[in-house]
Amino acid sequence: MGYASERAAIEGRWAALWVTGSPVEPRTPTGYEGVTFTPPTAAAWCRLTIRDGEARQVSEGAPGSNVHRHAGAIFVEIFCPGGKGTQALRLLADAAADVFRNARFGGVLCRVPSMSAIREEAPWVSVSMSIPFQRDELF
Repeated sequence: MGYASERAAIEGRWAALWVTGSPVEPRTPTGYEGVTFTPPTAAAWCRLTIRDGEARQVSEGAPGSNVHRHAGAIFVEIFCPGGKGTQALRLLADAAADVFRNARFGGVLCRVPSMSAIREEAPWVSVSMSIPFQRDELF
């Protein structure tokens, strides 16, 4: 699994599970890196970002059997209209955490999500969820 496959797996999981209702529709619009996105002006929305970190070799052997472990973090920034408290924001943060908490999919292993301090920047109140992950690749 390379960087492109990693991104496809993470964004694919988000798109598949960040849904609600019947008929199924996204909980909020989501902006992705490198994709043109216009946030709504008076409704909740999210931005999903993937940050790759350090990679290291964790096994040695014949060519094609050397495991390289890649670490990174998924960031989900959640924005809600301000002036209405933080309950809606916290409910969306819980739902975002549920999408990735200890999940294993497409070669990606996610760990425990963390929530940042809540920020208030008119007209929004926002929070960032950080989800550490790792993936292995053979060389």
